[in-house]
Amino acid sequence: MDTILLIIIVLLTGVGFLLGYIVRKLIATRSISSAEAKAEHILQDAKQKEKEILLDAKDKALSLIDQAKKDEEARRKDLSHAQQRLENRESLFDQKLLDLENKNAQLTNKHNQIQKVKDEIVKIREQQLEKLEKIAGLSQEQAKNVLLENMEIRSKDDLLNRLRKLDEVASYEWDKKAKSMLSLAMERCASSHAVETTTTS
Repeated sequence: MDTILLIIIVLLTGVGFLLGYIVRKLIATRSISSAEAKAEHILQDAKQKEKEILLDAKDKALSLIDQAKKDEEARRKDLSHAQQRLENRESLFDQKLLDLENKNAQLTNKHNQIQKVKDEIVKIREQQLEKLEKIAGLSQEQAKNVLLENMEIRSKDDLLNRLRKLDEVASYEWDKKAKSMLSLAMERCASSHAVETTTTS
């Protein structure tokens, strides 16, 4: 009886150990499966987030590139406009310089004409002085001719005065043109400096 009971107890104990082992094995297997499932889920989430991050980074990079292209295009247009304005100023400067050269040539021609008249008047006066020295010995008709010649001298004096005034006006115009050209030259230098600054920035 005791032996049978002892055997039963030993068998039950063995069965208990076996059942415990099986239960632990099942629990461990389920735990492993659950851990693998969680790991797979975490891995999938990580891959999804990685994809989203890459897409977001790509969109931002494309946006930055597009903005950089727009900025470069705007800068190129500004530079082109600045160069066009400079070319226009240079063209205007060249035209005004040509006008000034023409005006200077006209002034030189007028000065030469004035000097020619002056020389002619001096020559006439010298001739009249010689004639006036002999006027006491002239006839009435000859004296009349001398008087007419003197009137001609006065007319030439009037012409000389007019030419002198014209010379003064021309000199004033030349001075005004020169100041205008100096101002344009200063503006041209300033515009060139502005374009160089824009180009190098």
